[in-house]
Amino acid sequence: MKSDLNAKIFHDIFQNYPSPVFITNRNVEIIYWNNEAEKVSNTKNGLLKVRGGEALYCINVDSKHRCGEAEACKKCLIRNSVNNAIQGKSTVRIKAKLELKKPDGGKRNFYALVTTSPIFSEAEVLVLLVIEDINEIVEINELIPICAWCKKIWNDKDYWDSVEKYLNSHLDLSFSHGICPDCFEKLKNKIETS
Repeated sequence: MKSDLNAKIFHDIFQNYPSPVFITNRNVEIIYWNNEAEKVSNTKNGLLKVRGGEALYCINVDSKHRCGEAEACKKCLIRNSVNNAIQGKSTVRIKAKLELKKPDGGKRNFYALVTTSPIFSEAEVLVLLVIEDINEIVEINELIPICAWCKKIWNDKDYWDSVEKYLNSHLDLSFSHGICPDCFEKLKNKIETS
C-alpha cells in the first residue's frame, strides 16, 4: 500500500511540475512527458516516440529532416546534453539558446536551462529532460534602451516606461523611494539658495 502511495505522489509531482519534463531515450525520442510538455508540444496525437526537436518546433526540423538528421543537429545542445548524461551517467545542466519556429513560420529565440539526468532501467538508460524557461532573466541581462535624459525605458510595446514600471512588469519587482546623500546635498543647496 505504501509503495502505491509513493508511486502516486511521484506521478503527481512529475505531472504538475511547472516546466516541460520529458523522459527520452538516447535518440531523444520521448517515452513519457508531463502536462506542461504537452502544452508546448508541436503534435496533436501525443508525444510517444516523437523526437524532442519535433515536439519543440526546432527550426532544423523540416520536410527533408527529422530531429537529429540535419547537419545542425550535431551541435544541438539538447541532443548533446542527453548523450552526455547517458555517457557520463550524471546530471548535466546547461543554459541554452534554442532557435524555434513561430506558428507563422518565423524564428524565435528561446532561452532555457536544460537539465538532463540518466534514469537506469533494466532495458536501457533513459534520460530525464527538463526545459526551464529563462527568457525573462536573459531579457533583463540584454541591453535595454533607456533615455539619457529622463531615464525612461523603451518597452516592447513601443512606449516609454519609467524604470520602476518596466522592472515591475518584467521581474515583478516593487520599489520604495528615498534620496541618496549626493542628491540630498544638491536639493538642500538648491532650497537654501532659493
